[in-house]
Amino acid sequence: MAKKLLLGILAAVLLIAFLAYTSLTSSTTVEAQLYLEEGSVLVNNQPIQETTQLREGDTITTEADGLATIILYESVTISLNPNTKITVEELTQQHPKLAQEGGETFNTFANIAGVESYSISAGNSLATVRGTTFSLTEEKIITTEGEVEYTRDRETFTVRKDEVVERIAQKTAKRQITQLEKIIIKKQEERTIKQLQALREREIEKNSLLKKAVTSQLDINDEELYQHLRDVDNSGQDVDTLVEKSPVKSESLEKIAKITKEIQRKKMALSQQQEGIESHKTKGLTRRDQTR
Repeated sequence: MAKKLLLGILAAVLLIAFLAYTSLTSSTTVEAQLYLEEGSVLVNNQPIQETTQLREGDTITTEADGLATIILYESVTISLNPNTKITVEELTQQHPKLAQEGGETFNTFANIAGVESYSISAGNSLATVRGTTFSLTEEKIITTEGEVEYTRDRETFTVRKDEVVERIAQKTAKRQITQLEKIIIKKQEERTIKQLQALREREIEKNSLLKKAVTSQLDINDEELYQHLRDVDNSGQDVDTLVEKSPVKSESLEKIAKITKEIQRKKMALSQQQEGIESHKTKGLTRRDQTR
């Protein structure tokens, strides 16, 4: 009897240890989540007050004061500007698809959790991407990173970094991005970075055991942990080296590392973009002074 009891206790201890290890090393991926940023946002014509999980067929509408972000498989962020309407058409992980029925979205594809490509339609146009960033309305697409295959009225364009394809007066043409568009895009990029940082925090909060292991190893509290990560975002530290020093190797940690590297890359691009904007302003002032 005593031996049987002891074996039962050992089995229970091993099961608890296995479950704890599994919890510590695994990470579930949410298919589609809507994050309310501010103002009025509706899902299927019903107002939402908090984060909402989305399903195929759901329609999201931002009203005149509304801002929201959809994140697909923790890899694609779609920031909805006011007066925008989006329908979730397909939620296959390899190739999710959305339909934009009005307004403007800012889309970022970061291959964090296995998404291979992503498509979004707007009116008579369709954008298909594999790792890029772009802004989309029914009449215009602006690509700021990578390449987008953009089809409109049976005509297909490859839209590269800093290129715009726009429909004006019944004609579709490609041109270079303007300085005003760069300034607007910069604000959208800053918004995306905030969403990626929030996504990283949610990944950490999903796994309390992982968070405890890291904070204990570093002898810091939760807020110090998040501040440390924000410092890493700005410093450009080698994330892979930091991961190698971690006492825990896990799927969740790998996700956090990928998100952090994407934030670092975006911050670097923003810095370069700001330098370009300032340089353009300086040249404009110089030319103005010379004409006086």
